[in-house]
Amino acid sequence: MNTRKKIEAYLNENLPAGFSFQVTGIGVVISHSSQLITDGQIKSLFLTLVLVFAIMFLLFMSFKVGIIGILPNCFPILVGFGLMGWLGIPLSMATSLIAGVAIGLAVDDTIHYLVGYNHEFKKDLDKKRALRDTVRHLGKPIIFTTVTISLGFSVLLFSSFKPTAVFGLLMVITMVSALVGDLILLPSLMMHVELITIWDLIRVKLGKDPQEGIPLFKGLSRTQVHYILTAGNLKTYAAGTTVMTKGEVSDSMYAIISGTLQVLGEENRNAGGIKRPRQVISTLKTGDVVGEMGMIRSCERSATVVAVSSSELLQINERMIKRLQWLYPPTAHRFFFNLMRILCDRLQNITECYLAETSRNNGGVTHKVLE
Repeated sequence: MNTRKKIEAYLNENLPAGFSFQVTGIGVVISHSSQLITDGQIKSLFLTLVLVFAIMFLLFMSFKVGIIGILPNCFPILVGFGLMGWLGIPLSMATSLIAGVAIGLAVDDTIHYLVGYNHEFKKDLDKKRALRDTVRHLGKPIIFTTVTISLGFSVLLFSSFKPTAVFGLLMVITMVSALVGDLILLPSLMMHVELITIWDLIRVKLGKDPQEGIPLFKGLSRTQVHYILTAGNLKTYAAGTTVMTKGEVSDSMYAIISGTLQVLGEENRNAGGIKRPRQVISTLKTGDVVGEMGMIRSCERSATVVAVSSSELLQINERMIKRLQWLYPPTAHRFFFNLMRILCDRLQNITECYLAETSRNNGGVTHKVLE
């Protein structure tokens, strides 16, 4: 293209005024075509980044997650173009293809990782464990595919045609950079955001006006209840399943969204060593909460709780509340207010029962003294 400009400048200076001309030839045609393709690749790259951000935003329901999903995909492109500038490799038709190929391969690993992380995170809302298990389960296939593709492109390094060899070198470096972005950069960024997917919203099914029969959802709209269930961990227990066992340590309480639970006493045996049926201390139904001391004090369970019928329980702990606060602050404020009201009511009920029992015992002692 520079040669063409020099020819046109020379002809403009030496040809008579009004004389028209056009510089052509196979070299000019190839150079012009290469320039058009390179410009098109750059434009398509920016369009691809916008589309990837839009997909991330819609899939994970967060502007921040959309940005974070883009960064690991931009990292290999920045490394590739930065290396080209450092080594003095010009942007050409061949080298401009690297960015498009790199983002196409990297975004697949990114989405795969984020979906896997969300699946692990929903088990107990523990970020560090979820990140560790996600890397352990998905790291091997991601590394394997990267190594396989890199070995395939490394064959181009032995080409006698320099542009092909340069393309192979840059592709190998770009693939390794994409691996670093997905296994190091992406997990580091995920520690600073809360993840929720559109599938979480679709999966939650609410009955008619759930906020009416559940004190924990009092004053909340149906949409806000939806937010709470997606931010938390909704667990399903079949009839006869043990929800919690006496003596185990836990940091969570549960709100009963549907179903019935029974709080059971200790196992007893008769003189012959035969087990007696456990005493049913209380029966809990939809709207009740259980295990609140575990959430507040992270202490041992004081009783065993069993599902009488198929039940859905919302697990509530410090991690769930922080996650809800990060995702939906107004909803979190009302939810926490309702939670404190329930705990205060439970404390008041226990205090009244204790006072009544103490008064009854004192009354019996006084009566015996008078006799």
